[in-house]
Amino acid sequence: MPSDITVAIPSCNRPRLLRATLDGLIPHVRRHSLRVMVGENVAVSDAIRAAVDDVAARCPAGSVELVDLSDSITEASPKRRMLEAVDRLYDRIDSPFVFHLEDDWWLSEEDFLSPSRAILESHPEVTIVRLTGTEVRPFPDRSRMFVARVGDVEFPFCYSSYGGGGGKFGAFTFNPGLRRTSDRTRYFGSYSRFSGERAISELAQTLGHREAILDRVYAKHLGVGVTTLRLSRPRTAHGGPLKVFGVGMFKTGTTSFGEAMQCLGYRSCHSFTPLLRELSGYFDLDPGQFDPFEDTIRAKAERYDAFADAPWLYIYRRLSKWYPDSLFVLTLRSDAETIADSELSHWERHGLMDRWLKEVGTAPTRRMFIERYERHNANVVSYFRNKSHRLLQSCWEEEANPWIRLCGFIGVDAPDRPFPHANRAPRRD
Repeated sequence: MPSDITVAIPSCNRPRLLRATLDGLIPHVRRHSLRVMVGENVAVSDAIRAAVDDVAARCPAGSVELVDLSDSITEASPKRRMLEAVDRLYDRIDSPFVFHLEDDWWLSEEDFLSPSRAILESHPEVTIVRLTGTEVRPFPDRSRMFVARVGDVEFPFCYSSYGGGGGKFGAFTFNPGLRRTSDRTRYFGSYSRFSGERAISELAQTLGHREAILDRVYAKHLGVGVTTLRLSRPRTAHGGPLKVFGVGMFKTGTTSFGEAMQCLGYRSCHSFTPLLRELSGYFDLDPGQFDPFEDTIRAKAERYDAFADAPWLYIYRRLSKWYPDSLFVLTLRSDAETIADSELSHWERHGLMDRWLKEVGTAPTRRMFIERYERHNANVVSYFRNKSHRLLQSCWEEEANPWIRLCGFIGVDAPDRPFPHANRAPRRD
């Protein structure tokens, strides 16, 4: 039986990223009998054709198709060509739903299409169900949470927020998500008559449309920064690499980040232990405590190119002003409970628990570590909200290949070697 969902990838010019995207689609093609249509708005290269053919050979016959759109696209700007490619590809789709994504996304193997369809069927005001959780704009409106049910399983979701911080895109985006195929002609006529996503979203908002966001991350952008950021990002005055600061809380893969930067040729500084011994309140340091040591920290920062752990994670505001071209990586974990367990184990091993008991009198709780982690992340994201191009949020555990997004973000080529998952806790059977 043919699927009522078609996957549309309107334009593709990066074979390596396209192959990764198509690989991620394979379990969903098999689960839902999807039809996948890959469009190309310039001359189809041998590498693109090989990537599509390779994935097609691993899927049911006829489920993956490469569509040459170059003859039907005008000679126009890249953005205009992309919008025209979307229209030309959608003209060929007759299924009631279309799952739209670009050629540079990692997809979870978990079934996100069933809850997405359930949302569209029960909420007519929703025009797209996005899979990227809180990772990219627009920011979700978590004050109103809803639940979609698929059988006995509940899937929480919320709406995009309006106003600032990405709210202009609160009703439409080309980010990966399921949508009704008919909405394009019903509400917009075509996409190519607009100047871009923002203009489409602004009209959608006037029509009362909303964008729903599943409350966990099912997709991550592999190609962020691979094109425009690499071309436009300035370098330091002496021509060396820009400074990159890891600002994730402890036990979020900060050691892995530091070793990864070393693999990329950066001089990496992990922590600043002698300085920390001068401070009190190791659990939750006030950035103001670093004021007397500013000259020492600045001298240290001048000697290295990449930084992780304390004190760097506490002073991101100061670092952002010292180095206005610098970049920041907020490392995350898949769940906060893991953070708490790792921290408590670390404190026991390194005598921090005894020090805390002498200073405070009562042992720290798991809840304290969880709240510190969540509070820190919220503060970092809020600070960079209006300069989001300088911040990458990444969870190594959920990355199919952490090199791709990290290297794309800082503007270097990904090395052909495993990503260093360092300082892992021993497995408990």
